Amino acid sequence: MRKILIAALALTSLAPAIASAQSAREVHQGREEVRRDRNEVQRDVRRGDYREAREDRRELREDQRELREDWRDYRNSHRSTFRAGAYQGPRGYRYQSVTIGFQLSP
Repeated sequence: MRKILIAALALTSLAPAIASAQSAREVHQGREEVRRDRNEVQRDVRRGDYREAREDRRELREDQRELREDWRDYRNSHRSTFRAGAYQGPRGYRYQSVTIGFQLSP
């Protein structure tokens, strides 16, 4: 219960910061948070504490959703980094169609 209250308080005070990721650091922190949540769920299941595992799974889903949003915001604000350039073949390469009787060189 205490975790839920702390999480709710943190979400209400950090809502504007969560809305958009401005740096790769925030995305990295989100990944770390998801990793920690996964470990918590596994630890709860090993202990047989299924009620706590259910709450931790809920938290994990929320953190995963937040990470996706942060990544999407980061990618959109750094478009040039993720834009693929035009394809350029290797030096001396030229296109030749393959037809019946075509032989591949060794």
